[in-house]
Amino acid sequence: MEGYCEFVKNAVLNKNVLSANQDLDPGNVVLQLPAIVAGPGRGKLPVCVGCLHLFDKDVVLSPCTSCSWPVCSVECENDETHKKECDLLKSSGVKCQIINFIEVTTALDFLTPLRLVTKLASDKKMKEKCNKIQGQYSDLKERNVEEYGPNSDSEIITFINKTIKSSYGIEEIQRAIMIIEKYAMPLDCGALGIYEDLPNISHSCSPNTYFNSKSSKEIVYRATKDIKNGETITYCKTDMTKCNLFRKRLLTKLCISCECDRCKDGTEYGTGFGSLQCQSCEGFILSADPRNIDAEWICGGCNKKTNGRECIDLLDALNVKLIKLSESADDNKETATSFDQLLSRRDGEWKNLPSNSQLFLDMRYRLIFIYQYHRDFYHNRDDFLKAKMNHCYEWLNLAGKLFPGRSYARVFIEFELVNAAVGLMNWMRQNFLPTDEVNLFIAQILKMGVEPVIMLVEEEDQSMNKALKQLLQVAVEAREVQKKRILINQWADDDEEWYK
Repeated sequence: MEGYCEFVKNAVLNKNVLSANQDLDPGNVVLQLPAIVAGPGRGKLPVCVGCLHLFDKDVVLSPCTSCSWPVCSVECENDETHKKECDLLKSSGVKCQIINFIEVTTALDFLTPLRLVTKLASDKKMKEKCNKIQGQYSDLKERNVEEYGPNSDSEIITFINKTIKSSYGIEEIQRAIMIIEKYAMPLDCGALGIYEDLPNISHSCSPNTYFNSKSSKEIVYRATKDIKNGETITYCKTDMTKCNLFRKRLLTKLCISCECDRCKDGTEYGTGFGSLQCQSCEGFILSADPRNIDAEWICGGCNKKTNGRECIDLLDALNVKLIKLSESADDNKETATSFDQLLSRRDGEWKNLPSNSQLFLDMRYRLIFIYQYHRDFYHNRDDFLKAKMNHCYEWLNLAGKLFPGRSYARVFIEFELVNAAVGLMNWMRQNFLPTDEVNLFIAQILKMGVEPVIMLVEEEDQSMNKALKQLLQVAVEAREVQKKRILINQWADDDEEWYK
């Protein structure tokens, strides 16, 4: 496979981890894995059981002529994966009860576990590997009750074990559920994929790879930055833009116990991203042990100790107020004004947060996607375009400390930076700013686009890359117009001399 990098699988031989077997550059393929199985997620919109696409104007779901479960074409009805379960569903006489294809359903929740137990029953080597995966169903049973409801797991187990009269035992199905909940990766349309080597890739909230899935259901891991030969391969399955406190809650829902350096560091690499601002000195108040919710919080400047629960309650309260502030505003202009004022003043209760707090980063993120997208900010104006660019720069600077290198979170903001810069360039030209100043700014815009284009050109879906290149093309064309403008001005000066 082109671009595929072989890896030393220390997962089997030493410490159960994957490590690079050669030096890798940013963007290099680290791992490309076909799905062992893929299927619908739990409590999601209905999908075709063959290709896993949602119902829409291009994909019409209808009952499989054999088993009655939703498919979108003859090809999907005859899909090899579906044929294995189709006979079982048909012989059981259980009919699909999905009526509305645009409402979430639990009717397909059984399918991915069924596919996994079926695969393991027919593939002895794969079963042996999966049996070595650490974890027990009992470890996440209570979590599943909280996440999906008290009877969700039991309904899946009963459906596979009894309703469709399969030969799979309860413990087999429970283990399949455990593997899916702990190690499945998200695909398009709310679907999930299970991958052979995933349990052996270490988790980190400042990872050295980023990943995406292809239409073939393969998952591709690429290097975010330089990776040295022998370095442990890491990936992040949660939102890296959240601080230790909020990120740990997300990780718990994903059944992940992360032991990365960032999770252990209360300062989050010295940024104060999840800290409070000490009112007695310039120090950050942070948890003595970010992995322990009951740990004391201590100021790094004056060593003042604070009850950890009180600190967490304050962060939670401010987070709720931020959400309500955003939702309660009459329009986005009001939201933008409120957020910009809070970011510049940090007054009232917001003074308890350091300038690099996650909550302020969340405000910047919201502002980035208000400016240029809502009715009060459609038309180019230098004030909000410069403000948007500043928010992008601040966001990217902080992200570079928390999770350096390439990431999809980063490239979205880089796109918006170019978008704002092109808008500002157009405003500069419309207002006849000096040609040299405009040309210098155009050169800056073209530099802004280099890294995101290099990253996006490797993507299977080129829509974002095309949109970015179109923005950069506007800058290129403006540069050519500026060159002509300079020549015209020179000719005008020459004519004036000749006339004299």
